Order: sequence, then structure tokens, then C-alpha cells
Amino acid sequence: MSAVLAGLAALSASAGLASAALLHPRSPLGRPLRRLSSGTGLALTFDDGPDPRWTPAVLAALARHDLRASFFVIGAQLGRHPGLVRELAAAGHRVEVHGLEHRVATFQRPVALADELRRMSDRIAGLTGRAPRWYRPPYGARPLRPVWAAHDLTLVTWSWSCGDWASAVRRARRPFPPARAGDIALLHDGPTPDPEARARTLAAIDLLAAGALHPGPLDDPDRSLA
Repeated sequence: MSAVLAGLAALSASAGLASAALLHPRSPLGRPLRRLSSGTGLALTFDDGPDPRWTPAVLAALARHDLRASFFVIGAQLGRHPGLVRELAAAGHRVEVHGLEHRVATFQRPVALADELRRMSDRIAGLTGRAPRWYRPPYGARPLRPVWAAHDLTLVTWSWSCGDWASAVRRARRPFPPARAGDIALLHDGPTPDPEARARTLAAIDLLAAGALHPGPLDDPDRSLA
């Protein structure tokens, strides 16, 4: 019996390691863009919105610093708040694809994922007048097949995070990491039950704006990957 239990434990550990490898932003699966290829800039990106409480606060903070950013939106949120998506575009921000729901896409059926990306791209283009060019899967967990390419999307993750998704206890113990030239910065404007999380988001905007890295949106893939 002990041998059987040991085998099951090993199998579980292997599955856990495989899942961690798929979810980790540095995994080579799908060859995502993690950092800008050249220049001294920093890409400013926000996930999980739009949200009627937090997206306007983020927009106001960006406007104070005259900054533009890329917003990776969730289809369910987009459907509830289309006016906020139009507002993002009108303010000069870029609206990109995060998914219809905030769920792991790694083992999603390719046909279903392809349909999801098509629907998201069409919705965003219809609201903003501009087709999205980037796809960031939730949690950074890449699908097993590159179906995004069929919709003229390029995979992107991140190299810097302000930690506005972590628990309040962990945030209180974590200073902001240093940002470097070429980083793709991950922040959030989506719904959260914890106002301290968005306080950290807004503080991160001020921090990045005060540096010398010239934050801005992700450029089109043909320029970002050059």
C-alpha cells in the first residue's frame, strides 16, 4: 500500500509542477512577449476591467500624469460596462483581449478558445474602432495551441508586477520591485473586494510616472517584437 501511496504522491507532485510551469509567466509555452525588445520605455498594462468603481480612478490617475496604457479587458465586464470601454479608447488608451471570463485557458478546447478570441476581438473593435492586437490569457497561463494567431493577436505576459492582486497581509510586507527599461508592468483595474488592492494600484501608477522609464501602452506587435 505504501508503494501505491508513494506513486500517487509522485504523480500529484508531477501534475503540480506541470501546472506551475504552465502558469508561470516565464514558461516558454507559446513564446509570449515578456519584455520590450528595445528602447528605454516601460509598457503600462491593466487587467480584469472595466469596472465602474476602479477604472475611472485609474483613468484619473493616468490623466494626471498624461500617461497612456493598454487595458486587457474581460468580456463579461465589457458586456456590463461598454461605455467604459469607449471611454478608454476616447482617452487614447489601447483595449486588448484578456478573455470572456477570468479562467485558465491552458486546457481549453482550441475550437472554443478560437471562438472566444474572435468574439472578444469583434466586440472590442466594434466599441473602439480599433482591432485588438494583443492577448494576455488570465493568470498568464498559455493555451496549448497558438489559436490566437488566427485572429491577428500576439501573446503577451509581463515582467513586473505591483502586487495589487495579493492579500493585504502580503502587500503590507512587499515593497514595489524596481522597474527596469523594457519591463511590461502588470496592474489591475478590475473589481476587487479589497480597496487596499486598488490603493496599491494607484500608488504604483504614481511611482512609475515619477521614474525615467517613460511609461506607455504596448505598441503594435510588429514594432514591439522588432
